[in-house]
Amino acid sequence: MQFLLYLTMFLQLPVFILDLIKLFYLAIVGLPIALLTQNKEIKTYVFNNLLSVDQSVNALTGGSKNETCSSRLGRYQNTVWFAMLICKFLDIFDKDHCKKYVLPELYQENEVIE
Repeated sequence: MQFLLYLTMFLQLPVFILDLIKLFYLAIVGLPIALLTQNKEIKTYVFNNLLSVDQSVNALTGGSKNETCSSRLGRYQNTVWFAMLICKFLDIFDKDHCKKYVLPELYQENEVIE
């Protein structure tokens, strides 16, 4: 059974890498354009894509498919050292970022996918 879990994680690795590439592209190219433009459609497009990558990365690392990494980090920032470290870093840009985005309805552990 453990073998199947590792195999599944290994097979998801290319998707995870593509999501990270998309995230970096959107952060470097899309985010500045979205911040500088007045076009609402472009801003919505960039935001929706960043959100989808964020949720995909969270799901691929064992979290809920509907939760962002910030929400998950916010839930664990008092118990897991690297969650605390990342949340402290994000606080430089947005005060209490992880706490603001914790989703209370996802406070239980990972959802079961049927």
